[in-house]
Amino acid sequence: VNRYDLAIELSALTWDGTHFWGILDGSPSPLVQIDPDTRQVLATYEIPGYGQLFTRYTGVAAVDGDLYILLENRGPDESTATVLRATP
Repeated sequence: VNRYDLAIELSALTWDGTHFWGILDGSPSPLVQIDPDTRQVLATYEIPGYGQLFTRYTGVAAVDGDLYILLENRGPDESTATVLRATP
């Protein structure tokens, strides 16, 4: 078992074979790339078109060079989910 202590609060984490990718729910730049050796954030990414008020970022998965980000859309009458594909 390896242990990685990070100085940020993540709501989701995945591994792409090279880096960790995390979700910081409630952040204007919720997608973060993390160096596994230094445990430092290398880059942050915004997700255009999805605001913090009606969207909660709940998951991330790395598959074949792409990231799949799970969002919970909160509306006045119902909640729905959206999966976004991003190529970093």
